[in-house]
Amino acid sequence: MLSLLKAHGWHAPLILAPDARGYSEDELSLARFVLAAAEQRREVALAEASFLVSPQVLLPFLCAASRVGLPLMSAKRAHTSRAQSQECAPLAVTLH
Repeated sequence: MLSLLKAHGWHAPLILAPDARGYSEDELSLARFVLAAAEQRREVALAEASFLVSPQVLLPFLCAASRVGLPLMSAKRAHTSRAQSQECAPLAVTLH
């Protein structure tokens, strides 16, 4: 997901060193996205994602999140793995 953010984000995300005191606004925004996705608040997660990446890469970003365990596809499609796999074709990027 970080490579998608770097390539297609509205700006390059500021990721602070692990020993930094505090968090950057970009890290907090990403944390809000992950939290909303983990809690299956799809609309909130989608809104957060729209602040992170450009519209052209929104679906690949959501698919990447789904691959790492963040269920963001619609509830109806969440039960249909074939529909989700068709929407989430393999990306040409590596998730880190």
